[in-house]
Amino acid sequence: MLAEAPHYDAVIVAGDLLDLGSSVQQDIQMVVVERYLQKIQKLRPVLTASGNHDFGSQAGEGLGSAAAFWMEALEDVGVPSDGHCVSLGDGAKVSLCRWWQDERERDQVYAQLLRDREQAGEKWFWVHHVPPDGTPLSWTGKKHMGEAILNDWILELQPDLVFCGHIHRAPFTSEGSWQIQLGKTRGVQHGSGNESRACPFDN
Repeated sequence: MLAEAPHYDAVIVAGDLLDLGSSVQQDIQMVVVERYLQKIQKLRPVLTASGNHDFGSQAGEGLGSAAAFWMEALEDVGVPSDGHCVSLGDGAKVSLCRWWQDERERDQVYAQLLRDREQAGEKWFWVHHVPPDGTPLSWTGKKHMGEAILNDWILELQPDLVFCGHIHRAPFTSEGSWQIQLGKTRGVQHGSGNESRACPFDN
């Protein structure tokens, strides 16, 4: 990612910055990820949103998914994250949506998108970790594991582009894909690790 960043206008990471299956402790991962994001930020703008792997067991008992405390600190090094609407240049705005698990958190994300719509530019992009359900972006190879209400939000608010993650193997399955079209909205999946793919687009 560090080597590829200069070839693009921005680097967008749609969650799962941490690896809960790794033998490396989460607090160490947080430090390493922050340092690499800082390095990339010096080359190109970096935008992030939380995923389910970013709320690990060390987040704090009883805090649930609201405990992505370490990602809040990314703003201190110039990397915007959850809850922000960021200008990307050339009239584009990007809504960074947090990972959510319950109705209260879901409603907070929807309220954010309604607010962001009022200040959306010529192009409006979302970063939302879980992909729209029932689409090639949500296909695990055996079943769909997307978020159905995201489909409704997309059709209602009609962003131009939605960046997703979560189902990292979707592009490599026979019924999965790197991208979809849902109404006027293009949805893209960034894959996983070294198999991630850049997403060029025209304004």
